[in-house]
Amino acid sequence: MPIHLSAKKRLKQSQKAKLRNKAIKSNLKSLIKKVKRSTDPKEAESNFKAMQSLLDRATRFKIIHKNKASRQKEKLAKLINQKFKT
Repeated sequence: MPIHLSAKKRLKQSQKAKLRNKAIKSNLKSLIKKVKRSTDPKEAESNFKAMQSLLDRATRFKIIHKNKASRQKEKLAKLINQKFKT
């Protein structure tokens, strides 16, 4: 355990950030699964837009790397296009 006051404060801050980051990553994983499992094109599109916005938010707060976000968006867009191609 930290002894100095500033170290104690930093520990609290990092624990709060860890919980916040974990929640965002968990939501992101859930949305990705929803996009992959969707059977209706409109449902897939709405889930994809929500996932994109959450990816952008996670990137903005440096929870995930911007290249990873870009790669996931492209991969899921390709999957949706193949799945619902008419």
